[in-house]
Amino acid sequence: MDRPRAVIRLVAAVVVFVVLVAGCDSAALPATPAAPAPVTLDGTSWVVDSAAGRIAPAPRGPGAERATLSFSVDRITGFSGCNGFGGSYRYDPTSGQFQVRELASTLVGCLDNAVGVFESSYTMALSSAVALTLDANGRLHLGGPAGEVILERAGPAAD
Repeated sequence: MDRPRAVIRLVAAVVVFVVLVAGCDSAALPATPAAPAPVTLDGTSWVVDSAAGRIAPAPRGPGAERATLSFSVDRITGFSGCNGFGGSYRYDPTSGQFQVRELASTLVGCLDNAVGVFESSYTMALSSAVALTLDANGRLHLGGPAGEVILERAGPAAD
């Protein structure tokens, strides 16, 4: 008689555990609907919030700029902290597939080590990005094997 009770207690404990885990999981991670993917990126400019888990450093000193990314029909340009860069890209709005090709950068040395580390993280994550999404807040997410770049809309690209 003790064995059937033990089995029933074990099954009840497993059921309670599964219900609690499922309840905690959905409460801890509320679903945030993604915004529809943009049809085109042409003419948009963005400032970088973070790259590969690193928060973009605040500009320091006169003339300092935030890290940026701008899109034209098939080209990207931007500033990564110390250097400007450019390249070509492909984007499929139906699938969200994204790819940067032929990324080239100026070769200015960073005097601030933290900015240099961020710059490396940003350019590596950008050059390896394979997917593009917009979150519910309108932030652009470029994800790939070297990490995710998260950007906020800055306005139209300068021509």
